[in-house]
Amino acid sequence: MLDPFFLVRRSFAILAPGIPTPVSHTSSQTFRLGS
Repeated sequence: MLDPFFLVRRSFAILAPGIPTPVSHTSSQTFRLGS
């Protein structure tokens, strides 16, 4: 079973490689809270 955080961060890495890790991490947290 894959970790949702892993999928989200991987998606960010693929779609927006220019986004820093801290920003991607914050976006992942926001995504989780919004779910």
